[in-house]
Amino acid sequence: MECGSKERLLVPQDLEHGDELQEEQGRSSFFQALFNNVGTLVGLGMLSCPYSLHNGGWLGLIVLFSCGAIFCYTAYILARCLGSKPGTSTFQQVGALAFGRTGRIFVAAIVDLEILGTLVGFTISLRDNLVRIFPHAGVHLPWLELAPTQFLPIAGVLAVLPIIWVRDLSWLSYVSLGGIATYLIIVLGVLWAGIVDGIGFHHSIALVNPTKLAEVAGLYAFCYSGHVILPRIYSSMKDPSQYPKVAALSFSIATLIYAVVAIAGATMFGSSIQSQVTLSLPKELAVAKLVLFLMVLIPLTKYALVVNTLAVHMESLIPSPPSLSGGGGGGGGAWRSWSSVSVRSAIMAVVLLLALAVPAFETTVALIGSGISVTTCVILPAIFFVKIFGARGAPRHELTLTVIFGVAGVVLGIVGTVSSIRKLAR
Repeated sequence: MECGSKERLLVPQDLEHGDELQEEQGRSSFFQALFNNVGTLVGLGMLSCPYSLHNGGWLGLIVLFSCGAIFCYTAYILARCLGSKPGTSTFQQVGALAFGRTGRIFVAAIVDLEILGTLVGFTISLRDNLVRIFPHAGVHLPWLELAPTQFLPIAGVLAVLPIIWVRDLSWLSYVSLGGIATYLIIVLGVLWAGIVDGIGFHHSIALVNPTKLAEVAGLYAFCYSGHVILPRIYSSMKDPSQYPKVAALSFSIATLIYAVVAIAGATMFGSSIQSQVTLSLPKELAVAKLVLFLMVLIPLTKYALVVNTLAVHMESLIPSPPSLSGGGGGGGGAWRSWSSVSVRSAIMAVVLLLALAVPAFETTVALIGSGISVTTCVILPAIFFVKIFGARGAPRHELTLTVIFGVAGVVLGIVGTVSSIRKLAR
């Protein structure tokens, strides 16, 4: 994405977690890196913050702030790992640096799983908001009966398939630049409903709900996931030594946004709060219609970017037919096109089936946050740092803090994952 004639700007994909950033190494300024870091962090997880605060209580905010601090620190040590060897610019390369080819393969699998989880979260969010807009849009035929919760996500995925099939996504970079602005409008819309439209902020919040803290921790962890993208931001900076400041400032900004949204939404709706705060807005309000439209638009504009990251990896694993292995030509191009369409369609079919099978947005997000985000954003960076710098004599206090946070990540991941699976089973 061109920014003027001399400088290229990283595109803020803010996808929770897995798109390829359009970058040129060594060109990004401090503020461009900050812009992209915030854009990476602020996403769908923000919408569940009011639900998390209501269920976890005021003391649950300690979990939010703790997650912010831990994830910020692991972003810092991940940057240290990147700087330990010139040319290292991706999460997978850090895994290879620490554990060789096996590490690269394992990390690639985890990243693909996180991307798949993100796509499922997008589809569930799309379904919930479409049902809110079109509550009676089902199919009632003698040979087919589909409820709105089934028909609408199927229709949405089918509508977006032609965009997903396009391999050249450069034109979508302009759409991605509106990511932060879109979420900002949603936040302002929620606040507008509370202040101007008269909903008010009158509901009380419990001090703490211990039985809900495990699920809440997973939801808060999902908010800060994005470490698979951060290496790209780090390696794009003119002065990578400034990245610790970028991380500290961007995580602080994201935490402030999360806290404001959480407090506003929880005190506006109380026990009637939905897993996505936008679903709690009264439909008759004009601002609610705008917010719901934006919530439908976000997944539709993000699908192609996120699917492309996963599809490129999957397509590379498909061998060409022997008759085409000797060269390109028209046959080779046609084969690549058909295999690309097939892979991308198959990915969306799996995503759609998972979204239809898992009805609860908050439980899905909590499971992704506890099981996958904690792994990629806390546990793996801690392991990488200890492996790479342990033999190099890193300061003892850094190694000790890294081990403590890594163990905390393991505990959080296990407890949150078990809690989410139990809720899904129910």
